[in-house]
Amino acid sequence: MNAYHTAESLGIKSIERSASERGTFPRYLVTADNRTTEVKTPRALEKLLGIIYAELPEVFVNAGKGISINFDQ
Repeated sequence: MNAYHTAESLGIKSIERSASERGTFPRYLVTADNRTTEVKTPRALEKLLGIIYAELPEVFVNAGKGISINFDQ
């Protein structure tokens, strides 16, 4: 079902890693419409998620210990 999603509804907080674990790797990577956007802050993530109307994305901790949110499944 298509909807607008939030960090809370996607469970981001429960899987997010600390900056010391991530090092210099981006905090969030959001992929939508075949384009990946690097997002640095939770507020910026909420703004970006607020304009994406889509099915539930794939959300996971990537190899760099950041969060990947993939709407292009």
